[in-house]
Amino acid sequence: MSVLSPFPVSYWGGGNAIRMESGGAMKRNADLVGNANGKKIIQSAWIKTATPPEGSAAFIYTNNAGPSNVFAFGSDNKFRVHFVNSVGADRLKIETVSTYSDDAWHHVLFAADMAVPGSAHMIIDDVEDTNVLTFIDDTLAFIATVHRIGVGSDTACLTEVYINSAEYLDVSIEANKRKFITADKKPADLGSDGSTPTGFQPIMYFRGSASEFKTNKGSGGAFTDGPSLVNCSKELVGV
Repeated sequence: MSVLSPFPVSYWGGGNAIRMESGGAMKRNADLVGNANGKKIIQSAWIKTATPPEGSAAFIYTNNAGPSNVFAFGSDNKFRVHFVNSVGADRLKIETVSTYSDDAWHHVLFAADMAVPGSAHMIIDDVEDTNVLTFIDDTLAFIATVHRIGVGSDTACLTEVYINSAEYLDVSIEANKRKFITADKKPADLGSDGSTPTGFQPIMYFRGSASEFKTNKGSGGAFTDGPSLVNCSKELVGV
């Protein structure tokens, strides 16, 4: 099933979301401050998928801890997460059942606790869409020497990228969804440092215009390498 974005197709001028010139990714060429491998993860982001015919694939987050630690929108128009353990073995692979439209804003919310079967949920545009391909109780490899935030596309845009690798929320529960997306499908206020959803500052939190997005408002330290950032021409309403 193909799902259209529930968000408006018309926007005012850009200023609260970014795209990366020449695609690529914003990088931190060192591990994150205070980072540790673990079993819990919460990820949330707003992404405007790429404009056809460029191709849909757009990465929200990747690291080099294994063959594929990713939070992404694939070329098959599905959202997915894929994490490995410290020796690179697949431990968590989830994708959506539905496909999603190109050139549209979507909210992607995911959380899992590897010690708790059935805890993994992917919520797209406030609706659960979870296809669990692999879920094996193990510690996930969050420690890495390179971390990347990036869309890999000239036309895809990002904002409100929240990654918390120390906590878990059951995001299938209405009250927990509302910590990230409002009932009228607008971005919730995560706080200046991203601590509002859980009371704990996440290791990565990026938001705002091109002039401020590169500043990691989470606890993990600065990202200093990558392409030039420009304001997205399709601003996300409500940020």
